[in-house]
Amino acid sequence: MLKKTIEEGVYFAFRRAQAEALNQDRSHELHVTDTVSPCLRKTIYGKIDPISINTESMSHLYMGQAVHGLSQLSPDLHEVPLAYDWVEDKPVDLSKLDLKLDDPKWWDIMIGAVDDVIKIDDEYIICDKKTTNMQKWKPKVANEAHQKQINIYRLLLNKCKGIDAKYGCVLYLDVTDKIQKPLALSFGLNPIEETLETLKKDSTVIKNAMTNGVLPERTQCYLCDGYCSYSMTCFTDNRTHWRE
Repeated sequence: MLKKTIEEGVYFAFRRAQAEALNQDRSHELHVTDTVSPCLRKTIYGKIDPISINTESMSHLYMGQAVHGLSQLSPDLHEVPLAYDWVEDKPVDLSKLDLKLDDPKWWDIMIGAVDDVIKIDDEYIICDKKTTNMQKWKPKVANEAHQKQINIYRLLLNKCKGIDAKYGCVLYLDVTDKIQKPLALSFGLNPIEETLETLKKDSTVIKNAMTNGVLPERTQCYLCDGYCSYSMTCFTDNRTHWRE
């Protein structure tokens, strides 16, 4: 067998495995990560016009998924699936949910999965792992969006599992060729009712956008300057409804 044939076969087999592992369509569902962006218009663009990722992005996402799956910090509370109906204020068992993909009820259900919940002394700590390039960015405090995500996890854990976690911790993991040690940054979590109020507000905007076609207002933020794949579309999009 020729050397080139072997190497190409192995290469494309691995690329296929990466693509299959990342093949998750969430465009019809409301996920925790949908509400943590400082610009909800970006969230809607991502659902109505998904951008195909390139191989570099695919590799980063694949490594992140591998880290999440293999790095088990808690024997009992690892990759905890959660679903909460924020309209009816009740937990949801997704395995028993019988909804068509276009059913608007999906937008009433906040879905997420907590990386790990560990117990230190008598306190539950919500842990979330984030892969990053620490050569370019080494945080002193946890990113605001990452803190918001864990605050929503606190809400969902309380509503779905009866667990009240008052603290969160983001574990930043460097994925560059110059490996840095893991960086753990902890913080106190907001009151559950405060988080619920924000979640309802943001989820209502997303629900209105996906069911009635209302395009959220632009929000000027750091994403506009090189961090949003939809920025050029957004700058020239003067529609009020994306179905126009």
